[in-house]
Amino acid sequence: MFEASFNATMDRYRQLLRRADSENMILPNDNFDTGDATGPGKYRLNDEAHAELLDALAKQNFSGASPELRAEMLEFYGHPDAPYATKQKPKAWAKVQAQLEQLKKAAPRWLRKALTPHRFQSGLPSNRTQSRVPPVVVWSETVS
Repeated sequence: MFEASFNATMDRYRQLLRRADSENMILPNDNFDTGDATGPGKYRLNDEAHAELLDALAKQNFSGASPELRAEMLEFYGHPDAPYATKQKPKAWAKVQAQLEQLKKAAPRWLRKALTPHRFQSGLPSNRTQSRVPPVVVWSETVS
């Protein structure tokens, strides 16, 4: 049984590699251990991997998370009734919930950069006899 599953996985992987040169290559989010798409609560290792990734991203305040990765994490955890393996450990599940809230509140990197206050000096000439004009804040919004 293991050998048949392993061979089937290798055959599928070879097919995907042959299509790698295609411009329209779409990789399904299949689990190579099971050969199927595994959503939340269907495969313990998948649930644990998502929790570990969420934790690693949260430690960086999601600064390195692409929009696609953010969407994947929110989609994966967007099924409150799913039997996530992490729910079996109340402290770990509470941590996941807190980190999801952090993810929802954390602005994406491109947005944080766009919201960074831009400071401009006034167009007045500065010489030692005139008082300096303080910088003007064009946009000032705090992003947590």
